[in-house]
Amino acid sequence: MPMKRITSLLLVLAMLASPALSARAAEGGYPDAQSHYAAQAITAWSGHGVLTGYTDGTFRPDGTITRGELAAVLVRVMGYQDPAANTFSDLGEGRWDTGYLLRLAAQGVLRGDGNGRMNPQATLTRQEAYTVLARVLDLPERDAPAGFVDDADIAPWASGYVSALRQAGYIQGGQGGYIHPCGPITRAEVVTILDRMAPGFVHTDGTYSQDCPGNLFVNAQQVTLKDMRVAGDLIVTDGVGNGEVSLDHVTVAGRIVLRGCGANSFHILPGCQVGDVIITKTTQGMLRLVNRSGVTIPMIYIEDGKTGVTLDGDALGSVVVNCDTQVILKSKSVQTVSILAGARVTVEQGATVAAVEVGQTAQNASLTIR
Repeated sequence: MPMKRITSLLLVLAMLASPALSARAAEGGYPDAQSHYAAQAITAWSGHGVLTGYTDGTFRPDGTITRGELAAVLVRVMGYQDPAANTFSDLGEGRWDTGYLLRLAAQGVLRGDGNGRMNPQATLTRQEAYTVLARVLDLPERDAPAGFVDDADIAPWASGYVSALRQAGYIQGGQGGYIHPCGPITRAEVVTILDRMAPGFVHTDGTYSQDCPGNLFVNAQQVTLKDMRVAGDLIVTDGVGNGEVSLDHVTVAGRIVLRGCGANSFHILPGCQVGDVIITKTTQGMLRLVNRSGVTIPMIYIEDGKTGVTLDGDALGSVVVNCDTQVILKSKSVQTVSILAGARVTVEQGATVAAVEVGQTAQNASLTIR
């Protein structure tokens, strides 16, 4: 069962008049990273403002990274909007990283130490960083061992996430098959993992038509994807806000994860082939999905909807509502609606629902037929 976030990450686009999905290296670069194994990723990401170097012009790729620094990178990629209430004694208003850390805390991605502290300047260990990155992508924890020589050194709270990242191919062992989970992770190692997680990242408005070899993240408010194939997941990030994203003759091999889009909607147009859709919007504003593909969308999971979700257009297979939100069904036909939480579901005139299932967890749920 999908979880409430997804997510996530990065290979930024050149800001060109005709957008493309390939990254453009920034001019110049960092003198201490030019011969480094992560040089290409560091240069590309830094050139687009996702990563920043130091005031002396260096990047220090083999240096460590703090919790606050990693939070800043992830917020720039995912566009997380709403911060959590600041209950941490060590996050003052004057700190540059307070806003970033509170946004990750609101998503449950980064958590405090249990004693009311976030420890923003603490150096991240590999297992801590792996846990945060797995949560951003909403990878479910795995029971199976990760398969490293030093698996026994991985803390129980991190083991399932490390295993999930390993299975997905985002992390690899070092020399001899060791991972050294308690050792500090370097800035270059973080960049390398993020690079594997997302070979596509749209951050400017426009029309994009280049195939993406893996996950594609959209973080702009007016985007059309046209005549292309996404080999992984398509993740519409929080940064889209209440904007509009359209798919036109697009094939998505993985999942579609909607964290952003508004009442103007997410459009699936003719010629598209898509699989399951996960809706997990945590910011204000109604999210509207319109299926005009002429093909049935097999599964839609509504895991979080904040203000509410509208499903419109052509046929849908199963709709699973797993949160307390408003759901308006305008689709021509829906095979099954499963209500597993206290949702308010309305079937509008002209829509047809073949079957409704109500789970024991659906306390205070309601169903209205107009």
